[in-house]
Amino acid sequence: YRVRALVRDPAGARNVLGDGVEYATGDVRQRPTIDAALKGVRYAISAIGATRKDPANGPEFVDFQGVRNLAEAAAAAKLDQLVGVSSAGVTRLDHPLNRMFDNVLIWKGKGEDAVRASGVPYTIVRPGGLTDKPGGQSGVRLEQGDKGTGFIPRGDVARVCVAALKSPAARNRTFELYSAPGSSPEMDWDAAFGNLRGSLTWWENNADGQNWIRHDIVTGSTPVYHSVVYDDFDGDAVDDIMTVAEAAGSPSNP
Repeated sequence: YRVRALVRDPAGARNVLGDGVEYATGDVRQRPTIDAALKGVRYAISAIGATRKDPANGPEFVDFQGVRNLAEAAAAAKLDQLVGVSSAGVTRLDHPLNRMFDNVLIWKGKGEDAVRASGVPYTIVRPGGLTDKPGGQSGVRLEQGDKGTGFIPRGDVARVCVAALKSPAARNRTFELYSAPGSSPEMDWDAAFGNLRGSLTWWENNADGQNWIRHDIVTGSTPVYHSVVYDDFDGDAVDDIMTVAEAAGSPSNP
């Protein structure tokens, strides 16, 4: 693939990524810069994330609004696929990261919903704890249901994201990703992605005017079900209700 990187600081990015990458200057919080960067692009991989250093770069503005801007721009540009790196734990309201970092996983979950609602063929990767160990040293474990734990080198997350671009079986799927120590790094990606199931997601008003219940159903012979209550952070409940289908199946939209 020829790579174009959307960055805020091209000079700083070049020091890290080198000269083999084309650079587009922009900011996911500013939709017009994304539109310009996506001209002539077929695929996009989003690995953006918030920072604690600047409130303007917090989870709401990057992990949700920035991802939503990218998803809507990808739809307008008619991209063939959007791969989004999210995080394991996004459905766990009581996860410690939410208390430590401004509800970061909740906002990442809302970013996921925006990707699924965009109409662009997508793959959402939810890695476990990220490490700086070398990638490609072992196989990886793909799971669904958001109940597992584990770690994964950043290099292996990148490997899976690129593999998803080459496999139709990865399209319109959401999964958690962990290292599988002791297993071969050689992976049959079509088989690994092909074992994943689609899901249905919807939001339900829990009748108090302040909270919404998120329902996730993983379709297949043994459905997985869990619910999470989210606050209506933006004060406009209508904007927080989404119905998204990853694959045809039951139950139907309530």
